[in-house]
Amino acid sequence: MPQRTILDLCLHDSKTVTALHNLLTQERKALEERDAESLESLLGSKNSLINLLNESASKRTQLLAEQGFEHNREGMKRYIATLSPEQSEELSELWSELEEGLESCKELNLVNAKVLQHTRTAVDRLLTIYRGSAAKSVSLYGEDGSATRANEHRSITKA
Repeated sequence: MPQRTILDLCLHDSKTVTALHNLLTQERKALEERDAESLESLLGSKNSLINLLNESASKRTQLLAEQGFEHNREGMKRYIATLSPEQSEELSELWSELEEGLESCKELNLVNAKVLQHTRTAVDRLLTIYRGSAAKSVSLYGEDGSATRANEHRSITKA
């Protein structure tokens, strides 16, 4: 019975999305604390959860295709409309929760990517300065707030 299988897949996905959301929250904290060990562990877990969601989506795609529906938002809406009122209501609510959870995970992941990029940029700048090649690629700011090159001579009393 495809109805039960699709519902079961969505129930499983809902739990997986909740776990992914929690993991992304932990990842944000680890990024902010620059906890490399935790990040490494979280990355493996995140990949596992994403793989589970991809496998489930493939199964759902196949089941919907077998029933003559596309695997997209409209296809799922049309599929849900063919179910009994009870099944339709249950799957509709679950599908909405799943979509909202996935959107929330997407937003969290984008924020984490921005935090990571910001950290990477800061580390790259520090390494450039440390290596002494700042003159070519790093701008500093003078006392009037204008950008100056790191190789410009200035007295120690000037910012």
